[in-house]
Amino acid sequence: MADEAPKRQTVDVDSPQFKSTEERVADTAKPKEEPRPRRKFEDLPPAAQRALMEAEQRRKERDALKVSADRPKEFNGRGGLDPSRYDDYEIDGRAIDF
Repeated sequence: MADEAPKRQTVDVDSPQFKSTEERVADTAKPKEEPRPRRKFEDLPPAAQRALMEAEQRRKERDALKVSADRPKEFNGRGGLDPSRYDDYEIDGRAIDF
């Protein structure tokens, strides 16, 4: 076993690390693929349309709740004494770790 020759590594000479500066610049100068145009709402499948409408409704409800005067005033809110109180665990609909 001690007489075994070390294995040779193969090198891919076409990899970017072996390209010349001119080749690298030429690669970055190539025009990039244009992004696909956005699909119209009407062209989406019905399930996707429903999901988008539901998400928009949730955003409107969340924004209305932020502006609402009926919302109770919080003292020592998020970052304060008791993180498990009303709405302290959520910011813009996302749960926050304490």
